[in-house]
Amino acid sequence: MEKKVTLARAAELAGKSLSDFIDYLSDCGIAWMEYTEEDRRLDDQTISRLLAEEGEKDA
Repeated sequence: MEKKVTLARAAELAGKSLSDFIDYLSDCGIAWMEYTEEDRRLDDQTISRLLAEEGEKDA
């Protein structure tokens, strides 16, 4: 109804691979995803925790 498509479908419609389509959108200044500061903070916490757990395994 809202005429929305997935990123993968949009790439297919454009005749491009997904990675080429993402590059094209970036070159045109079009955001293709939302990644907030909160997302980054949570990702950083997860990475730190996983690295600490990996370090514990090696010890």
